[in-house]
Amino acid sequence: MHKNVLDWVTQSLEIQKTFSSKTVGINVLEIGSLDINGSVRPLFNESISQGGSFFGIDIQEGPGVDLVADASVYQSDKLFDIVVCAEVFEHTAVWPKIVRNSHSLLVPGGMFIATMAGEGRPPHSAIDENPIRSWEYYKNVTGKDLEEKLAIFSTWEVNVKDTDTRCWAVK
Repeated sequence: MHKNVLDWVTQSLEIQKTFSSKTVGINVLEIGSLDINGSVRPLFNESISQGGSFFGIDIQEGPGVDLVADASVYQSDKLFDIVVCAEVFEHTAVWPKIVRNSHSLLVPGGMFIATMAGEGRPPHSAIDENPIRSWEYYKNVTGKDLEEKLAIFSTWEVNVKDTDTRCWAVK
């Protein structure tokens, strides 16, 4: 997980506090939770304290994955205060469905936080740090592409920095 991702998620958690008085006991869902080169999970330790939870899903099992599931159709009996999705969208053509499903998995006023490869970032594998294999999907996501999909949220921000596209959105 590169530093820009961790910085964006940390900044977004500060913004989340302006939309919700709930700062602990938060329930978090991480989409794409496989820990390949680091995780955002430790950033939520304080937020999930006092009765909250952190649950990670990914399409493959491994470190950081609580359940193997397709995020575009995943359903849960409980809703989440935060859904975070770091460095996933460039690896799947169904990322717009993941945005819509994330919206449905949030409590009213809940926050969606995402980072992804933007224009100019070289293709990389979702399996490891190597170049993509011939059978892997890869396409960078532009700020404009992301803005169009976030319109279902009540408020949102898209931020492009260098080759990173990232956002936060509130239901």
